[in-house]
Amino acid sequence: MKAISRRNILKTSLAAPFISGFAAAAVSPAAAGSPKFAPPVPGREVMRRRYFPNVPLVTHTGKRVLFYDDLLKDKIVVLNLMYTNCTAACPTITSHLVQAQKLWQQKIKDPIFIYSLTIKPEEDTREKLAQYARLHHVGENWTFLTGKPTDIEMLTEKDILDGADVVPGFRMAVADIFGRA
Repeated sequence: MKAISRRNILKTSLAAPFISGFAAAAVSPAAAGSPKFAPPVPGREVMRRRYFPNVPLVTHTGKRVLFYDDLLKDKIVVLNLMYTNCTAACPTITSHLVQAQKLWQQKIKDPIFIYSLTIKPEEDTREKLAQYARLHHVGENWTFLTGKPTDIEMLTEKDILDGADVVPGFRMAVADIFGRA
């Protein structure tokens, strides 16, 4: 038997955490395969998180969608801001987009999706948006969107719409996920 000394006690107390860690890893096979750090995030996902929050929205047909996953991912989109009781620029912009959509359908093989996002979600219910869509005879691949006011505000403040003023206070952007117009 070894004599108990300060040196032996110190050696044992310093080695104990390492020995218990190795023993736990040897006993638990699940712990051996789990990563110590989060897996790396692809560049596309980094861009999505920065510019396109994946907030929940409701379409004019009542379908619940996620802004990025369901509406933007791998698509070419036109995004404009509007509200249904607007009497100034909104009806004009909508009618011009209807005409542009007809031209795109004839000339461009890839589908282009138009998303009209209300800036007054408290007033613009799903039913009002559906009525607005019928009134303006919008075509296929055109969706009117509403959601929680805080989510709409977050989307309207994102950089994707910066510098894209059509009329002061009304913004529109045409781009794919990589910002190509």
